[in-house]
Amino acid sequence: MPELLKRKKMRLIKQTGNQDLHTEYDDPDRRFSVHLRTALFRPFRLLATQPIVQVLAIYIAYVYGLMYLVLSTFPVLWTTPQYYNEPIGIGGLNYISLGLGFFLGTQIGAPLNDLFYRRLKARNNDVGRSEFRVPLMFPGSILIPIGLFWYGVSRTRMVCRRTRRLTWFQWTAQTHQHWILPNIGAVIFSIGNIMVFQCTQTYIVDAYTRYAASAVASTTVLRSLCGFGLVSCP
Repeated sequence: MPELLKRKKMRLIKQTGNQDLHTEYDDPDRRFSVHLRTALFRPFRLLATQPIVQVLAIYIAYVYGLMYLVLSTFPVLWTTPQYYNEPIGIGGLNYISLGLGFFLGTQIGAPLNDLFYRRLKARNNDVGRSEFRVPLMFPGSILIPIGLFWYGVSRTRMVCRRTRRLTWFQWTAQTHQHWILPNIGAVIFSIGNIMVFQCTQTYIVDAYTRYAASAVASTTVLRSLCGFGLVSCP
């Protein structure tokens, strides 16, 4: 919007010769200190007063914290003797699973997100709504716990009360299951993670339009604190 208004202003100045024309974004009476104060305080104001921002910020912070927890376990999982005991160079290759998951999540999620939006918009008399960005968040939120479970567990001993048969599940790392198993879990987890991020970010941008940058900044502050806090916990 600011860029469009700027172009319109330049066009009118050229047509009328009036150099005093300005938009609300380049008001000559607006001081830099006022602009800076508004930019710094608006994200916190949105976080304190907008329920939508609060709910999404808390959820994104939780997902972001989980991602950093998974990242913090990678060096211990792959390079320590009690687990896979791989050399540092080989252990670092396992980060490819996270990169692959994030890549697949963006390349699959973004087109599907746009596809759902277009279809829902067409059903709504060609009127778009920010809620049309949400549907893909549901499979993404399901993939996150599936990926975490797969990353941490492959078999644990359980007894079925009805059949009295033993079902075996064991922790993949503790029992030294094949290295591909936790990597598959990491791929699934990162796909769900990036899908949730895409949906929430696009929803916030569509919902707050002019103040989208401040709304995104408010969620970024909370998720960064959560990413720091969860990893720092003993």
